[in-house]
Amino acid sequence: MQPAAALVVLGALTLAQTSALAHDPGQGEDVGQVRLVAVRRGTTIHLVGEVLARNDPVRPSPRRLAARRAGQTLYAPLRQLDARRFEGRLDVPEAGRWFVYLELSDGARPVEGWIPVIVDAGAARQEKIAALYAPGMQRDSAVKTVGGVLLYVVCTGLLGLIISAFRGSH
Repeated sequence: MQPAAALVVLGALTLAQTSALAHDPGQGEDVGQVRLVAVRRGTTIHLVGEVLARNDPVRPSPRRLAARRAGQTLYAPLRQLDARRFEGRLDVPEAGRWFVYLELSDGARPVEGWIPVIVDAGAARQEKIAALYAPGMQRDSAVKTVGGVLLYVVCTGLLGLIISAFRGSH
């Protein structure tokens, strides 16, 4: 196989892979918008979320506040201020970029919005109009593992073909 053909096959496989099995499956179905205001003092994050627009008449109720960073997830209570506003506060153990989620319940399904927060010394305020969405379904870990192994096998095979084609042309 020629190196150019191997690159075409690799490109086609890359384009065919619609989402990486090892990553977040995406935001999911959009159900509205939420204004998120994060006020940070040191490692304490106070988040207020206001539901701005909805694609349906269901009123969400509070679930929890979540902060995620590098495989670590922290949770804190979330309380409802009025029909559209929610607030929560949590402490994070270290500086860096945290993704803070307002997690609500939309009847039987969860909905959420998120804002990135940089945690360092001092205080800061961040605001974002974010999508309010129903999170995508998590894939089964066995499916992730098999998909990952197959992807590595295909990539290793293509790399072998490229190397052998390169050696054959010299």
